[in-house]
Amino acid sequence: MARRIKAIDADDPRYRDKVTELFVESVLLAEFGQELINEPAFRDLARQVQSAMLADAELQASLTRLAAQLRGA
Repeated sequence: MARRIKAIDADDPRYRDKVTELFVESVLLAEFGQELINEPAFRDLARQVQSAMLADAELQASLTRLAAQLRGA
C-alpha cells in the first residue's frame, strides 16, 4: 500500500480521495480475501464505502489529516 500511495502525485487535487480509495480497498481485501480484487463489483463496493466514509464530517477530517501526513512523508 505504501508503494501505491507514493506513486500518487502529491499535488493531485484528488490526492485525499485516491489515498482513501487505496485504504478502503486494502482493508476490504485484508478482511474478505485478495480474490475479491477480480470481482467486477469490488470497485463499486469500495467506492460506496469510501463515499460513506467521506460523507461523515469527522471521519472526513481524519482522512484529510492522514492524507496530508502521507503527502509529507
